[in-house]
Amino acid sequence: ARQAQKDVLFSLTVFVFMMVIYFFIVLMQRQVPYAFSVEYSIKNYLEKIEYVGEGEYVGEVLSDVRDYDGFWLWLEQGYVPALFPEPEWYNGDDLSASETGYFLEYNRLIGGFKMVQQRADPCDCLSTSNQSRAEQIECGCPQRYNNFYPTVWPEYTPATRSTASFGPEHDPEKYQYQSAYGGYAAIIPSERKTALLTIAELKKDRWIDKETRRITVTFNAYNGNLHMFTVFVLRIDISNSGKMLYDFSANTFRVECYTTKTDHFRAGLEVLLIIYILCQIWSELTEVYQLKLEDPEQKRKLQITKYFMSAANLIDLCRITLYIVTAVLWCMFLWHPVVVGLELPLPKNVIYYDFDALADINELLKRVHAILIFVFMLTTFKYMNASPVYGIVVRTILRAGPALFQFFLMFFICFAVFAIMGVVLFGHIIYTFSNLSRSCKTLVMMVTGEYGMDEIENADRLFGPLYYGLFLIIVYFLLINILLAILMNAYMSLVDNNALTEEKEKLNLSINLFKEFYLQSVNYVYWVTCKVLKIECHQRFLTNEAMIQLLIFDEALLNKCMKVPAQPTMADPEPEDHLLMNYDLLESHFDSKKAKELLMFLGEDVDNLEEHIQRKLKS
Repeated sequence: ARQAQKDVLFSLTVFVFMMVIYFFIVLMQRQVPYAFSVEYSIKNYLEKIEYVGEGEYVGEVLSDVRDYDGFWLWLEQGYVPALFPEPEWYNGDDLSASETGYFLEYNRLIGGFKMVQQRADPCDCLSTSNQSRAEQIECGCPQRYNNFYPTVWPEYTPATRSTASFGPEHDPEKYQYQSAYGGYAAIIPSERKTALLTIAELKKDRWIDKETRRITVTFNAYNGNLHMFTVFVLRIDISNSGKMLYDFSANTFRVECYTTKTDHFRAGLEVLLIIYILCQIWSELTEVYQLKLEDPEQKRKLQITKYFMSAANLIDLCRITLYIVTAVLWCMFLWHPVVVGLELPLPKNVIYYDFDALADINELLKRVHAILIFVFMLTTFKYMNASPVYGIVVRTILRAGPALFQFFLMFFICFAVFAIMGVVLFGHIIYTFSNLSRSCKTLVMMVTGEYGMDEIENADRLFGPLYYGLFLIIVYFLLINILLAILMNAYMSLVDNNALTEEKEKLNLSINLFKEFYLQSVNYVYWVTCKVLKIECHQRFLTNEAMIQLLIFDEALLNKCMKVPAQPTMADPEPEDHLLMNYDLLESHFDSKKAKELLMFLGEDVDNLEEHIQRKLKS
């Protein structure tokens, strides 16, 4: 058991060391502070771009866009001038060729930008064909009011997605669906005047209309000071209620990953991590291979089943798998065709360079890193579980498992009831209760104290406070405290068991110390007695722990042994001479069979004892 604890401690030490190395590698690869600085600056910049809105309202921003006209005004007067500033300094001096193409002073646009729209097919509610009737039911045509509302524009789903070409009257096939972009793409050049002309043409052709459900605007930028590329995406969702919602997303990464001294240091850490991963793989394969050598076959199958049913082994396999996935994704990122084929500045015939595939790999790699870090926590719990003290967290949860299952079943029922009540009562007034997912999120915020009662009370003076109070009493005060009681009960039970085990260990330790002291005393008295009485016994016999144990429980044997007269011994006895000496000593007090049994009890090899005796007699 002590050796097993040492092995666990060693494995934990190595694991923690490699985990710290992994953290350093990830942080140095992703350069999170630099990425945040770039992304936040661009997002804040684009959100506050001002334009002249409808009715000559000056100072409107993206959040003020409410319709198609507002979108085109924001694009022409805000977005394009922001990305393609005037080619002059603030004092009127002209910019040189090397100074153009920057926005926010240090971020340079890579080519133009891309706009992709996704469209949903409308439903003709006045059609009388059988196929149209089925589509009308699926789209939700009003039936009774079809004459008043003859066309329905559904939400965008795979079933309602439109892939048909469209365009102006003189060219109805002008804009075609492009599967590579997942919609209808329009590439806007990087030159300001040309960009505005292209946008004007799209506007004239009514590129967006009632069938449009989402507009995605993407551009790529490079910050040479930080060596960071940014893929910035603006998504504008147009719901069939007429509301426009927008959100930003960005993906920032480095392409030249092994250029600085820090990169070379990180490369060394990566090599060390790869060696560790290979050792882990070899260890697991060896363990599984050893199980396959078990006999008989039924026992082998049972052992292999136990291996794969063990939570600790599953955690190890999951961690190793995620290690391999991160390594593969990193290699895919480094040798992606987008990286290999990138030339800056872009050739003149390239209007837009698509970094989307690279951004997708980087985003996936980020999420795998996050999952692997979570698995690190589970692995740490696995190692800590071997300790009676530090493993109490894991054992508390395991012991409380059945009670926790029953509790969470009741908790989720109550939570779901309040979420549905919130949607029914306040969903048509309060955005945070407008659907079930938002309602659940709001309830979590209420539990953590981040959401107050004011907005609910304003929505419904009677049921608002009642709803809020009932939720706090039932979920917060009652159920949460029951959860704490379940965990504390399991914890105290484990503490009591640990205390009892500790008392037993202390008692056993005291007994072992007393026994060891007693054995040493007997050995010392025996040695002194032999010296005083000039009696000699073989040293191996005296120091053999098993024989001393035997002597303690057989005083007669001890007395007999102490009375054996001293015999002359050889200066350098051979191993078989030790065996024969002990045999002669025991045979003088027991019969031959009993003497052999005692020697076997001491761990001696008595198979060739007769041969040694005959050889001694001959000599």
